Amino acid sequence: MPSLQLIEHEWRTHGTCSGLDATGYFKLVRRAYDKLRIPNRFIAPSQYILISGDEIKREFERANPELRNEALSVTCKGGKYLSEVRVCLSKRLESVTCPVSDNCNARQLRLSPVR
Repeated sequence: MPSLQLIEHEWRTHGTCSGLDATGYFKLVRRAYDKLRIPNRFIAPSQYILISGDEIKREFERANPELRNEALSVTCKGGKYLSEVRVCLSKRLESVTCPVSDNCNARQLRLSPVR
């Protein structure tokens, strides 16, 4: 989590109702993060990537064979920029269907390079 504001938001929004204390919740978050493999081309792109949301999901599935397509949701901003890839997991860190589908319907999404 890249910022203190995001950490606080995640704790207020998800952690406080998890049944865990803050230490236990963030240990679970770390285990989930360590378990997920982000496809190499998405880690720190040096140039723009144009790709469909479905292809992003397929690449995450290839990198994480235990994930089901229904456990991935790709969201976008302005109908053309990748906003996030959501990975839905149970408290046991098993792949589950995302409760609300915010999948972006854009045919092509733009991922900006990391500077």
